[in-house]
Amino acid sequence: PLATRGIDHAAKSDYDLLFPHWLSCPKNVAADRQTRSLTHDAWPVVVGSASGYRGIGRGERRLERAVCGRLPVLAPTANDSAAARRRRDCLWLLARHALLQFDYFGINEQRCLSEKLFEAQFGLRFGRAGGGAAAGEGAHRVAKLQMEELTEPQRQRIARLNRNDILLYREALRIFRWRLRLYGVPENATCDA
Repeated sequence: PLATRGIDHAAKSDYDLLFPHWLSCPKNVAADRQTRSLTHDAWPVVVGSASGYRGIGRGERRLERAVCGRLPVLAPTANDSAAARRRRDCLWLLARHALLQFDYFGINEQRCLSEKLFEAQFGLRFGRAGGGAAAGEGAHRVAKLQMEELTEPQRQRIARLNRNDILLYREALRIFRWRLRLYGVPENATCDA
């Protein structure tokens, strides 16, 4: 059944039907997923532990306490407390700090530039398969809802639930572009064979 397979494995028609319910689910673990993964943060409701297990080391915990104090770990809700909002702001700062620790990261939507940056940073060359610059583009995409197909309240809810991920993505793009300039990779570089 779909309930055990999850929404990511649903047929497009089932996905469209279930999306509004999934979006309003209080245990929606997709909200700010990238931010939480970079901060090793997990909501207690997700891991089923009142202790809020996070699976991080002592040094990371010290950094978290120094930045966040003892703010509650809560999933975003419509009536967020000031403490919950501060907690998410803190998680954004921790995620940004973690992002800056990566020597390299690429951007899915900019596969070619990601490859060029990797080559420039590490002195390696990617072999070029036939098909030119578009080879491999979109191979990771799954047919799902498009933002323009959503209602305005749905778009607003997605933006609110993923506020930190949106900020983190913008910061990643800024860092990515800075690294392209640093390594002399023009933003109009192509990956033709």
